[in-house]
Amino acid sequence: MKRIAIMAVFLLLLIPWIVGCTSTSDEQKEFDFTGTFGITISKKGEISRTDTFVLTQDEELVVGKYAHLEYVSENRLETFYDVIGDILTPDTAEIRLTLLQAFPPESEPEKEMTLKIILQENGEILHVNEWNLDVPRME
Repeated sequence: MKRIAIMAVFLLLLIPWIVGCTSTSDEQKEFDFTGTFGITISKKGEISRTDTFVLTQDEELVVGKYAHLEYVSENRLETFYDVIGDILTPDTAEIRLTLLQAFPPESEPEKEMTLKIILQENGEILHVNEWNLDVPRME
């Protein structure tokens, strides 16, 4: 009887430890793509580039807008895209950008692009894989 009581106490102490270990190792952090991410890059005053993503996450979908502004000397290029994509993992999505508007009108930006985006640094950085670009959260 004493042996059964000791085993029962041992199991009562062991079970929470096992559950705690397995739940923390198996859980993945849930990130949210909802937010505004933006960055401006300047190089010696010659080229300035601003990239801004405004995204919303809904279930397994990411939707939003993307704006790209680029200045080369006196020339300015602006492009605006619709964004829609699928969430692949809790921190990764594949998005499709569809051109809405470009300025100047005679510029020839890509009409559609597919990009893989990854949330890093606890969701504070949006990494654009194809451009090797880290875009910080602005909120």
